[in-house]
Amino acid sequence: AVGADMSWGRKWSDLFFEVANSFDNANPDGGGGPAALLRHTATWNSHEIETSLRYYDRRYANPFARPISAPDEFDGQRARDETGGRLRYNGTILERWRMRAFFDTWSTLSQDVVQMRLFWRNDVQVLDWLIPGIWLEYQTRSIGESGRDRCFDEGYEIDDPTAPSQE
Repeated sequence: AVGADMSWGRKWSDLFFEVANSFDNANPDGGGGPAALLRHTATWNSHEIETSLRYYDRRYANPFARPISAPDEFDGQRARDETGGRLRYNGTILERWRMRAFFDTWSTLSQDVVQMRLFWRNDVQVLDWLIPGIWLEYQTRSIGESGRDRCFDEGYEIDDPTAPSQE
């Protein structure tokens, strides 16, 4: 992959932008494709808010990438066939109350299905040694045909010559 990036920062604000294009001769439908990432971080006192937008073409292939992307994969790579955005907050609300929140939404380009992940956590320092916390996590997944009692794995056969015959 070949790319370029740009960053700018001033006091409480940091902006980052990156574009890349990969070249993949092993891909039969044409090698490589573009990718782009835009991220802004705002920091003040004990608060931090990060927003980001991302685009990874279906043909983008970089096995060395460490992407901001959803945990799903396309052809074995996370940074592929996806467009999305996320919002993240981390900070201290009151002197003893800390909060972390995360919202990520994305769509696979080949299926045009919107997915989402939400995470929220609060910790309160009651005593020096006691910090109870509560969290909520919610995630939607595109698994094709969904519903109760469905199998999400395709069947396969193992051809093991050492296994006893079933005949």
